Amino acid sequence: MLNGAASEAEAPAAPDKQPTSRQQRKRPRANLARVGAHLAKEAPDFDAGNYGFARLSDLVAASGLVEMESTGDHPASSKSGSGD
Repeated sequence: MLNGAASEAEAPAAPDKQPTSRQQRKRPRANLARVGAHLAKEAPDFDAGNYGFARLSDLVAASGLVEMESTGDHPASSKSGSGD
């Protein structure tokens, strides 16, 4: 197109159903131990206890901002939201 706008035929179709478990596994994940280590370097005064939580994973889970998944004793988070 000359004007840079995509036509309706070129626009991606909106998903009409929930992602399958395989699609969910493709979401980016973050190991919370690594997130905690990064926080310790970047914001040494940060402490989940200041927010009423014993562990970072408890704080992240309670926030509702990400989906939590545990593999054994290793929690991980993935970005949530309807646009993913």
